[in-house]
Amino acid sequence: MQNVVPLHASQETENEVAALEPASWLVLWGLRHWALCHRREQSAWPMLNELFGRNEVGTAAYSLNGLMQVTAMTTKRSLDVRCPACSKLSDDERLMLRAVGAAQRGDIEAARGILRDWLPETAVRMASHMVFGLADILADAGFQLRPLSGRGGAWRAPGERAGRPGARPA
Repeated sequence: MQNVVPLHASQETENEVAALEPASWLVLWGLRHWALCHRREQSAWPMLNELFGRNEVGTAAYSLNGLMQVTAMTTKRSLDVRCPACSKLSDDERLMLRAVGAAQRGDIEAARGILRDWLPETAVRMASHMVFGLADILADAGFQLRPLSGRGGAWRAPGERAGRPGARPA
């Protein structure tokens, strides 16, 4: 499965977020909406359940929600998770996407190493289970995260137009 159905589609077409492949885009939107709900002191569960359910990976909502709850309760520093409308990726969002990508490749040490950037060791152990759960659920449904380029741009396949490849309109 390579379709991602947004809850709210961005009007911009030439931006880092729109250039993400469906798997990274789905994870990013989940992160951003979870953070927005957290800032508003609202439960993120209904939004996550709807977003992941629409894309036929409903159980991924549990993993992402758990990962973000562990992060919110134990983080060593503030994370830069942007609002859903932002067209740029933050360094922390890139790190989170890289952690899930490393988990999909089975690279336990890389995924845990990334988590150590903002989590204490005991939280890394808990969070890594959630990252690997999220990675496995997405991979089983055909959502493969591709490596991101370094700072300044998201990975894009040669010849791929800006936008969310394979995305279905809301």
